[in-house]
Amino acid sequence: ATMVQTYLKETNPSEVHKVGVIAANPSQSKHLETATMVVYGIECDFCNLRAQEVYTEDSRIPTTVFGTPLEDAQRRDFCCNALFWNLRTRHIEDWTGRGLQDLLQGKILVTPLDPFTTFYDDPLRVLRAIRFAIRFDFALDKNLEEASASKKIQDALMLKVSRERVGKELDGMLCGKGAKPHLALLTIHRLGLSECVFPLPTNVEIQGETVPDPWGRASALVQKIPAALEGFQTPDGKTPLDTKMFAMAVFLLPFRSQSYKDRKSKNHSIVEYMIKDGIKFKNKDVAGMLLLMEYVDKFVDLLKKSEMSRLEAGLLVRATKDLWVTCLLVAMIQNDTETKAQEVYNRIMEMNLDLCWKDRPLLDGRAVIQLLGLPKGPIVSTYLAEQVRWTLENPNGTKEECRVHLQAFKEQVEVSCKKRSSPNDRVNDDDGNRPHKKAQ
Repeated sequence: ATMVQTYLKETNPSEVHKVGVIAANPSQSKHLETATMVVYGIECDFCNLRAQEVYTEDSRIPTTVFGTPLEDAQRRDFCCNALFWNLRTRHIEDWTGRGLQDLLQGKILVTPLDPFTTFYDDPLRVLRAIRFAIRFDFALDKNLEEASASKKIQDALMLKVSRERVGKELDGMLCGKGAKPHLALLTIHRLGLSECVFPLPTNVEIQGETVPDPWGRASALVQKIPAALEGFQTPDGKTPLDTKMFAMAVFLLPFRSQSYKDRKSKNHSIVEYMIKDGIKFKNKDVAGMLLLMEYVDKFVDLLKKSEMSRLEAGLLVRATKDLWVTCLLVAMIQNDTETKAQEVYNRIMEMNLDLCWKDRPLLDGRAVIQLLGLPKGPIVSTYLAEQVRWTLENPNGTKEECRVHLQAFKEQVEVSCKKRSSPNDRVNDDDGNRPHKKAQ
């Protein structure tokens, strides 16, 4: 890097930039010190050739020494990633003997060494192979697939690779340029890697409904995605489909009813563990996935109904917010009702409920407290929720009409509370409906 910088000073002083240094950091798979510099507007890295990498049994981080171009090429993950550009001769050097062929003709991923050796040294390369293959439409070499599906490599993947790195590779398969989420998940399943990517918690008792062959069921559901997306149209929608969350939610549907207790006897869903601990996705993704799993069955119920009320649809859209389209499509896959899902979507759009979760209330919390003379506390949320319900049922209602309704609702609540004091008149309202008198 210093020599290049000196050359630039002599030939084009205006293009001279500082040389940065990225220190070696084995814990982050950064094995050699790297210099960085901008050369004619292009960010360039400068590092030595690597060879003689020695791995331990329980780590994917090797001890590395400098080597020759051939040795460096052989330690790469795939032949097409082991090509060199010789600055002096201005020629590409293919030290593996097949990198160019794999890249330009065969479009296939092949490891420079035996794939068992390459993958056992660094098991993360198994997931990288899938990511490259899906993103760039490459085939996977037969021997590479056999190594990926072997128990030895999969055990090494679980032991050596951090869950953060697994999650990062998965994220690269599910979103971004060239991503094809359903193909990535199907390939993961085909190679027997599902539980390596989405592990189950250990040393706990899993509770809830168990689906026979859950990963087989997951694969069958994901296979429905292309046809479902092709037949579903959102011409005027402002809420986009989250393709990453959609594919993952469909894949994990067989586990949505399962849970376990942690050491403090707190209940957690299996899907939460898979996303939060298994692949270390962001809290936003964890919360979004839990939301999809919580409401998918309610969207399924909506799809089964012959008629849909504005209130019912609006409450579901408000609950799932910017994931409502995603949740609707997950329910469509679960219930196999493509045509009905399109009808529900169109109806929601016709009722202008697409962004109803962003609507500001006619009366804020302070105004409700003043209007009804309420004490501060949880009781206020009851009336704010009732205001939401009334607004959904009366989209053209005025602020004054809302005040009148809330005052009447308060009277109804007070009457209902008095009635509850009598065992004969007590009404079970656990379903969340408005308070009401017992039928005579």
